[in-house]
Amino acid sequence: TCPTNLGVHCCCVQCVLISLIVWYTINHNTRNNQLRLKTLNKLKILFFGLPGAGKTTLAKDFADLIGGVHVNADEVRKKYEGHDRQNWDFSNAGRIRQAERMRLISDGIMQAGKMPVVDFVCPTNETRAVFEPNSFQTFTVFMDTITESEYADTNALFERPAPNYVDYHVQAWFKDTHEVLVPVVERYMQKQQNTLIGYIGRRVDEKSL
Repeated sequence: TCPTNLGVHCCCVQCVLISLIVWYTINHNTRNNQLRLKTLNKLKILFFGLPGAGKTTLAKDFADLIGGVHVNADEVRKKYEGHDRQNWDFSNAGRIRQAERMRLISDGIMQAGKMPVVDFVCPTNETRAVFEPNSFQTFTVFMDTITESEYADTNALFERPAPNYVDYHVQAWFKDTHEVLVPVVERYMQKQQNTLIGYIGRRVDEKSL
């Protein structure tokens, strides 16, 4: 039956696209399928990478530029674990718990109709999966500007992301934040404005060039 409730079988472009989106959502075990359909064009923005890579600097300006809500991991830890960094839990369980907090906060911002711009280390594939199990709804910026941070434990466990996880890759330190923001925003707009299928197709084409 036509997904637009016309009551007939339909092969128009609009109906085919709607059918594909519905099929994709239902068959990928989303946490809340109805919410996913309603917010398919909304994105979480994640700036991640080693401490000192420039995540907060770029995320703040990016949030201002798109009218988003900036969420900083250190500020979240202060709220839940106190202002003394010596008491912060950086065990594997503690990092997973922090990823869950960041997910819940960003989900709440999205449900309020706003765009979360999140910056935190998110060091492993596991923490990234906890933050957003369905990466098509997250715009990821990998801040890859340094090879190591001042924290040896974080350096040791940090896992480089798979190329298909990253929407934009910042590979060098920047003198002018806005010079970096322009291409980031352009890529963000592509994912925000295009269908999931169209965006993935474009990225496959780019990598094949």
